[in-house]
Amino acid sequence: MIDPSDLPMEIVRDFQLFLNYIDQEKVTLTKTKGYIQRKHCYQLNQRFEVQNTGVTEKNDQIYYPRVHLFYYLALNGKLMTCKGNRLILLDRVTEFNRFSDVEKYFFLLETLWVDTDWMVFTEHEEAVYESVIDACGGVLSQPPEQEIEVTWGRFAGSLFQMGQMVSVLSYFGLWNYTLLEKMEPFKQNIHPASIQTTKVGGKLLETLLLTRPVSVWNVPARKREGEWLVNPGRYPEEGNSLIFVEDMATQDYGLHFFYGNGEEQFMDRFQDLIETDDLKQTFPREVEELFQGTYTFRLKHGKSTIRIQCYSILTMADLHDVIQQAYELPDGHLYSFFMTGKAWTEPSIDSPEEWALKPSADEVLIGEIGLKQGDTILYIYDYGEGWRVMIKVEEMVEDS
Repeated sequence: MIDPSDLPMEIVRDFQLFLNYIDQEKVTLTKTKGYIQRKHCYQLNQRFEVQNTGVTEKNDQIYYPRVHLFYYLALNGKLMTCKGNRLILLDRVTEFNRFSDVEKYFFLLETLWVDTDWMVFTEHEEAVYESVIDACGGVLSQPPEQEIEVTWGRFAGSLFQMGQMVSVLSYFGLWNYTLLEKMEPFKQNIHPASIQTTKVGGKLLETLLLTRPVSVWNVPARKREGEWLVNPGRYPEEGNSLIFVEDMATQDYGLHFFYGNGEEQFMDRFQDLIETDDLKQTFPREVEELFQGTYTFRLKHGKSTIRIQCYSILTMADLHDVIQQAYELPDGHLYSFFMTGKAWTEPSIDSPEEWALKPSADEVLIGEIGLKQGDTILYIYDYGEGWRVMIKVEEMVEDS
């Protein structure tokens, strides 16, 4: 059992400071990556209980792991959104503020584990999920609270490729680490000399990794595998590459992953760990299902605006064809739909001509990608010319 007083509640207090700052200040974003501007990162860091050292007002958001984490937790937890070049809080924050500190802690942990793409925390993007599974598995294979020396090899490589996820998991109290003196962190590269689970970290990490397997629970990771209707906790119909990584961890570290039956909520296993009844409420999750009906899309290219209607059973390749006809574009070039609304980010849906392991545009239905009214995605045609259309979902009319 876990005594709530042993949980690192400074992460909750610092996150609350982050929300208050967004609410009180006019926090603007950079034009290139849409990150919080430097002056705000510096001011936020100065207010936190746990501060990043060695930073100045000239450092970008990525040099502030705590600010960087909170930025994504607030966005992915649907507590905050971008309006133009400014961050604003959403009404959902009011309900969040009613949660107990324990409930806030586990909501943040759920948002990290389920809704956040861990690639934003490392320069070794393609390896981060595999590295987290392997490194956490290696830690769990050792006795609780034992200091593990990080020597060169597979374990060290996995920790290195995790990037800021090493710090992120320490913020949640799962472990502590020391740094190699000769290799100070640079940007998102972290070189631990040793790592050690905390008093509660071992129990939390075991429950998290083994009963909430990354392959089943992390939505962005599953979408990168080509799934679009993802309900965390439900086993993928065709499996994915991360299940193979977990199988390797089972063989190498003697671990056993519990994949469940798809009926459990993220909090269920943790409620049994907490000594008090402080963990009762969280935000309910909507079940993702294929939308059947008609979309009204607003296409915006430069100053030109066009509205089109598409039925949900059309493919993304069909949507591409409609856009080509609307703007009288020549055929024959590659294209991609970027679901974040930002160029060259994942997840994306690409033209059939591109070599890829994930499904291409002619295999993905518009109605299965989880679009909601107000969502915006970016379409880029002809990578050389970079011809772009912003696509906004103006209306969705469900079949009667």
